[in-house]
Amino acid sequence: MVIAKEVMTKIIQEQPEDASYEEIMRELAFERMVERGLEDSRKGRVIINEEMEQRIRSWQKQDGHQRQKSGLKIFMAILPKTKRMQHNGLRPGFIKRHRF
Repeated sequence: MVIAKEVMTKIIQEQPEDASYEEIMRELAFERMVERGLEDSRKGRVIINEEMEQRIRSWQKQDGHQRQKSGLKIFMAILPKTKRMQHNGLRPGFIKRHRF
């Protein structure tokens, strides 16, 4: 098992010298989100797309359009990148800087 401190250090060292605090924090958060998603997948904690669509619609009805729009954009932005990373063996910073 990889130690969290080692993972964080590696991500920070891979950032460009002129990376801002916000960019580094975004990369660390992205790495954690991907790892949590992969862990959920390995443990079978997944749902089908139709169920996710229903949940998003439910949020939209409860909280109005604002929560749905922001949540859906984040979900749709992360999911395809995550799948590409797994397929191509890329790291999160590569995607951010190269904008597929």
